[in-house]
Amino acid sequence: MMKKNSFFHTFVLLVFAVLLSGCGIIDLKEPEVQVADTKFQHVSLSTGRLDTTLSILNPNQFGLPVKTLSYQLILNDMQFAEGTQDQGLKLGAGETRTIALPIDINYKQLLGGLDSLFRTKQIRFQLKGELDFGLLKVPFRKTGEFGIGPK
Repeated sequence: MMKKNSFFHTFVLLVFAVLLSGCGIIDLKEPEVQVADTKFQHVSLSTGRLDTTLSILNPNQFGLPVKTLSYQLILNDMQFAEGTQDQGLKLGAGETRTIALPIDINYKQLLGGLDSLFRTKQIRFQLKGELDFGLLKVPFRKTGEFGIGPK
């Protein structure tokens, strides 16, 4: 019952904000999402983790709910992981917050079919996705590379 009530209040607040923005009373601005940090960590001989931190700025004079975070991880031009996380947090007016996004990587799965990996010992990654604020969806993207194996 609490979730329905909370959803209803959030919905009414956003509808009210959109209506007022159309009248010029409230200027609804798109939140800014950036990939603040991406670090690759060797967890074991068979797995690694791509630890990502997203920075979100709400430039508005009112709070916004962050509903979900969806992402897609592409390694060496092959889609490797995708997912959606429920966030359930509220970003206050003018507030900047960070969200941690850890993605586990299985080396055996990664190596299957990637002959170029043996030659280059490099993995190119692309992390992309979007944050859903209810009425707004804001994309993010980060690319880079990291080495595997002994140096």
